Amino acid sequence: MAAPPKPGYKAKIFSGNVNSFSEINDFVSSFSKSGQILSENSLYDVDYYIDSGNFMLNAILSGSVLGGFSGGRIHTISGDPKTGKSYVIYSAIKNFQRDNPDGFVWFWETEGSGTKDRMKGQGIDITRVRIETPMTVHEVSIPIMRMTENLEASIAKNQKVPKILYVVDSLNGLLSSKALQDVLDGAVKQDMGHQAKELKLLFNFCSKRLLKTNSTLLCTAHVYENKETGQPIISGGMGSVYFSSTITHLRKKIERDETTREATGVVVTATTLECRHCMPHQKTEMKINFNKGMNPYIGLHGYATVESCGVGKGRMMDYCDLLNEAVVKKVFNVDDIKEGLVDLDKLEAVISKDKKEVLDQIIIGNIRNGQCVMIGSDEYVKGSGQKLAFSDSAISRIIDGKVTSKGLPEKQAIGNPSSSVWVSDKLQKSIDNKTFFSAEVFTLDVL
Repeated sequence: MAAPPKPGYKAKIFSGNVNSFSEINDFVSSFSKSGQILSENSLYDVDYYIDSGNFMLNAILSGSVLGGFSGGRIHTISGDPKTGKSYVIYSAIKNFQRDNPDGFVWFWETEGSGTKDRMKGQGIDITRVRIETPMTVHEVSIPIMRMTENLEASIAKNQKVPKILYVVDSLNGLLSSKALQDVLDGAVKQDMGHQAKELKLLFNFCSKRLLKTNSTLLCTAHVYENKETGQPIISGGMGSVYFSSTITHLRKKIERDETTREATGVVVTATTLECRHCMPHQKTEMKINFNKGMNPYIGLHGYATVESCGVGKGRMMDYCDLLNEAVVKKVFNVDDIKEGLVDLDKLEAVISKDKKEVLDQIIIGNIRNGQCVMIGSDEYVKGSGQKLAFSDSAISRIIDGKVTSKGLPEKQAIGNPSSSVWVSDKLQKSIDNKTFFSAEVFTLDVL
């Protein structure tokens, strides 16, 4: 039997007019205070993303190459050991710090495998990371609960709160409280699902608390294979599956030098097993070189075409040796070249038209090959009276008044001069010129 209403209670009259949304909403609001019209509720807006460090991975996570891990949500990166899970996590931390100078990173490192040098090597500011080494799930869940509780109280008072990135690497390094106690008691027993239950509880309350405080949780997890379907299953129960906004599964293959067959890096295939921001089950490849790190641009050429973005292709041209041009065109005396500086305006006046159009890129190519240096400025400006000095190695190629091409490349990559902002230097660090200039070149406007 329902309890009688309290003295002074006045029930709100509801006419039953189902054609009036506002009238129904006013009635519901009289006894359910926490609700709000969706169009007026900012909790379900994603107002920031954390860059994963790879443009195509951003795309399959969020639907945009400029997106990534959505703020205020839970994200799980799964995979076998040594597939790049921690690498992606570290990249995300670095980019979170870059985009949020006042942001706070709280890192639970559960496997004892991280090092300061590796984190610094990936660009993380280790003076802005709080790190802990927990044994149990509760050593993560309780601190997050207390932190988010205080943040919610501050938000209720209209106080500004920082963005917080919580990181757990990995979930499988956490024991249940029972398992830890069993070990301390000298008893080795099966966990019997306690870890999975505690992880599910962690994800359950985090999913709401993170949304309300605009904080983000990134986790890594190991997997095992379903013997019947062959599909990967995340260890530690279904909590991460139920509550993660994205689940990204990583697999790898070793990349080797074609000549020495030595391992030079890994090619990681990322597949979104779950994605609530765009279509799931999308794949992309990421190349992580052991010396150079991850190239963020790999894969973009398949999605941006000349027709769709209006950016022209680059091309290959015969290498232009400026020393040879100066000697053959007889603009300068060989002795003068050996002893002094070359006036670029005089040299520009006698070279062919197609070379004049890209003289700035030709100069850069000669500088990179150690043939010359610019005096006063690294950027060529036509008509400015700039001077060029040839290096000793270049001058050594002058024999009996003629210039040999020993040690010089046959071809030079020339970018499309119609595009204003170029990323070709970064691309060429891991893609050979022939491959790069047979595809599209990307500008920041395109991205």
